[in-house]
Amino acid sequence: LFKQRLVKSNKEMQTDVKNIKKYNPNSIIIVNGDHGPFLLNKCGKYKSKKEIKLVSKSFLKDNFGSFLAIHWPKKYKDEFPKTNIVVLQDVFFEIFEYILKSNNLNKFRIDPITDDKEGGEYIAAGIKIINNIISGGVNNGEKLFEK
Repeated sequence: LFKQRLVKSNKEMQTDVKNIKKYNPNSIIIVNGDHGPFLLNKCGKYKSKKEIKLVSKSFLKDNFGSFLAIHWPKKYKDEFPKTNIVVLQDVFFEIFEYILKSNNLNKFRIDPITDDKEGGEYIAAGIKIINNIISGGVNNGEKLFEK
């Protein structure tokens, strides 16, 4: 059932994007998934910090990675800009800088902060990601994503 719904929603989204590009070619189109697929565990939570050895880089990507695609208008020169996007909220700063032709709005962004607990359970057994660096556990000090 999930696969059927996914195929259907992908076709609908492709049609939507095609129509937006056709009728308003100067649009900025953003498609985002707010977290990974959660295939390796229930929302990345553990009852104890002692379970930290179960949290690998693959686990962190599965639970906290997200999909982000931005289609820029044709007149936008840099199709793959080097951005300051770390969390979804940062997308707005990039878009506003483009619209306002500014290069200094990112100074107003707030560094992301994650909680240790949610619903009484430890998120990722207490491991945090700070500016793409894993803090704690087996992969401590490594980058979560290479790009």
